[in-house]
Amino acid sequence: SARRRHTLLQGFAWRYDDRRMVTGRPDNSGRTATRADVDVSTFGGAIVGAYPRPGGRIDVLGWFAAQTGNWYGEDHRASALAAEAGYQWTGVASVPWLRVGILRASGDQSAGDTSHGTFFPMLPTMRRYSQTTVYSTMNLNDAFVMLTARPRSGLTARLDVHRLSLASAGDRWYAGSGATLSDGGNFGFTGRSSSGQTALGTSFESSLAWVISPRWSINGFAGLMRGGRVVTSLFK
Repeated sequence: SARRRHTLLQGFAWRYDDRRMVTGRPDNSGRTATRADVDVSTFGGAIVGAYPRPGGRIDVLGWFAAQTGNWYGEDHRASALAAEAGYQWTGVASVPWLRVGILRASGDQSAGDTSHGTFFPMLPTMRRYSQTTVYSTMNLNDAFVMLTARPRSGLTARLDVHRLSLASAGDRWYAGSGATLSDGGNFGFTGRSSSGQTALGTSFESSLAWVISPRWSINGFAGLMRGGRVVTSLFK
């Protein structure tokens, strides 16, 4: 059918093993390590669709990932899911595109047990789910609205609003992009205390991208985060 021709279904599997000589340990245990000790398998599926309509196009995206493995000697069990939908007005000169979505990445419930439940995004591409780097897809609930437009040829404008909270008050507020150093104290993800709270805040993000030529472009970004109780309890 025409609907099937515009829909892509995909399964995926990844394996992540880390034995770097880094002492940083990005979890809620409060402990350091002599080296990284992480073995995580990720399995999941995704659906992507774009469906033409008179004057526009509807798009949908969804994915789910489950993880199992070892986290510094603890059993690792975590998951994440995302669901998004949008509409693009292809018949309008600036081609405005409005999208809404949710993302949930599990968090660990207790630092005192023998299991680790924080979703581990491995080596994520920065700015994929947000333009700012204040948070990562770990222990996170993210509900967002995004609007993009092309007011003129080569110029793209984007505006995002994200409502953010932690999936578990017993876990931490994480940021980072994964492995960057082979040794030292920086794992690549960092965590701050949640102070027993879940309200992370609201992020307002905007960007402009101007393609001057096939080799040159100019990009600008401005962002503001109105911190919730997780942030205000740390920065008073």
